[in-house]
Amino acid sequence: MQDQEELLSIVKQVAKPMKSLFHHNTAMLGFDAIETTQKVQKALDGKQFKGTLLRPRINTRVYVGNLPASATEQDLIELLSDFGIVKSCQIPKQMRSKYCLVEMQTPMEAQHVLDHVNGVEWLGKVLYCKPDALLKSTSLFIGNLDFNVQWFELKSLLSLYGHTIKVNVFEDREGQSKGYAIALMASEEDALECIKNLDGYELCGRPMRIRMKGQQKEVKIYVGNLPYSMRWQDLKDLFRKRFHPQDVQVHLDPTGRSRGFGTLVLSQEEARVAIDELDGTEVEGRQVTVRLDRK
Repeated sequence: MQDQEELLSIVKQVAKPMKSLFHHNTAMLGFDAIETTQKVQKALDGKQFKGTLLRPRINTRVYVGNLPASATEQDLIELLSDFGIVKSCQIPKQMRSKYCLVEMQTPMEAQHVLDHVNGVEWLGKVLYCKPDALLKSTSLFIGNLDFNVQWFELKSLLSLYGHTIKVNVFEDREGQSKGYAIALMASEEDALECIKNLDGYELCGRPMRIRMKGQQKEVKIYVGNLPYSMRWQDLKDLFRKRFHPQDVQVHLDPTGRSRGFGTLVLSQEEARVAIDELDGTEVEGRQVTVRLDRK
C-alpha cells in the first residue's frame, strides 16, 4: 500500500489520474485524454522507482471472457461501440470456451468497456473483462501423457478451452517424451477451464492428469536397490499405476549403465502413501527401498 501511494505521488507531479488500479507488480492508470497519457508515459519512462526502471505503456486492449458460444466478432463490436471506437476484435477460431481480445482507440475508451461491460449478462452469459496488461499467465502441469504425444497436438487440444501461449513436453537425453508437459495459459480463467474440461480426458488411450503447477507441495522420492535392467520408463510405469510421478530418473554411470537407484517427484500426500505401500516390496526379485530423497 505504501509503495502504491508513493508511485501515485510521483505520477501526480505530472498529471492526476482519474482512476488507478494495482494488481501484483502492475499499475493501471486512467487519464482524461490521450495527450495527458502520452505526457505521463514520456515523463516516467526509465525513471527509477524502488530499484526498478519504470516502463509505462499506453494500454488500449481489453480481455473479454466467458462469451456466449453463438457470439460473433461483429456482435461484440456492436456491443462495445457504445463505449468508443473498436479498432480490432479477435475471437480465436475453434474455441469451446470463447474469449476475445479487443483493442479500443484510446485508453479512456478501454476503461469505459471495463467499467460498463464487466459483469454484464449478454446473450445468457455474464461477461468477464480485464485489462490485458493485468492478465496473470498461469502454468499447468499435464501428466500421464502417451509418449508419442507431440507439443503441438497438446497445444491444439488445450486451445479449445483457453488461450494457450506455449506447451513444453519434457524429453530425456535421447529425445523420448517423459510423459508429462507444462503449458502456459494466458490467464487463470483459461487454466481453470482446461482443468474443468480436460482433467481425466483420454488422449491416445491415456487419461490426462491436469492441475495448476505448484498447486500441491511436491517432494522428491528416492528409490533404491533397483534391478540394473530397469530404465526410467519402467520406474515411471511402476509408480503411475496409483500415483502421478514427475521428473522420473534412473541414475546412470558414465558408461550409461544403471547405478541401481532412481528418483522421482510426487505430491506430498502421494509420497506418504507410496513410501508406506512400496518400501520393502519386491521388483524383479529385488527388495526396493522407497524413501524421501535426502539431497
